[in-house]
Amino acid sequence: MKRTKTVVITGASSGIGMKLAELYARDGHRVAMLARRIDQLEKLADSFRAFNPNVLPIECDVTSTQSVTAAIAKCVSIWGKIDIAIANAGVSLVASKEFIYLDHIERTYQVNVFGAVRLFEAVIPVMRDHGSGQLVSIASLAGFRGAPKAGSYCSSKAALIALTESLRLDLKEHHIKVTIINPGFIVTPITDQNLFKMPFLLSLEDGGERIYQAIGRGLPVYSFPMPMAVLARIGMVLPVWLYDKIISLFKNDKQVTPH
Repeated sequence: MKRTKTVVITGASSGIGMKLAELYARDGHRVAMLARRIDQLEKLADSFRAFNPNVLPIECDVTSTQSVTAAIAKCVSIWGKIDIAIANAGVSLVASKEFIYLDHIERTYQVNVFGAVRLFEAVIPVMRDHGSGQLVSIASLAGFRGAPKAGSYCSSKAALIALTESLRLDLKEHHIKVTIINPGFIVTPITDQNLFKMPFLLSLEDGGERIYQAIGRGLPVYSFPMPMAVLARIGMVLPVWLYDKIISLFKNDKQVTPH
């Protein structure tokens, strides 16, 4: 008999986070949906409660330690424990300039990196006390190497990958699993701002289901879709001159994020 789990998901008001919340709810698990847009969360939670009453929307800003800590405390007070914590909240901010834009980098890291740190810091003691749990980072193939006009996003995902891998090594003795998810292009609000043809683009339904299955299998790392993951791996070992020549052919045009 499948055990019902308590799952916390940040960035659950849209995209991958929303799809994962739906999948966990449909499978009968207790789901805490965290995001800033509480009105949107309430609407989604109401729709999910049609097949699972154990869906909890919580207004939460992952750039605030106090907000994340309060959200996790609320989950624990209601359900007693947390089995899976998914750091999904993410942004991809695009500057009008092709060089470093400090404000965008700071904002990107606050969500993509420190947002995950805040979540994990809050849930690790809970999982350690229960002797089990699983941390999940929704990273990206973009974290494997830098890309044009994407310094803040690529570097934030690279940092998230390295951070999560270190946690996997550190938390083994506490029986806490750690999973890194590296998607390619999936139809979400983040990819909606891309103005170029995205190779191997997956639907949200397909991408979400793949992530859901990978988490359920407890994989330490899951990079997909396979063709793009292979190319990304090859790109990691290419000499600089060849990588620069190839990547320069890639037109990474995006809608500019307001400053």
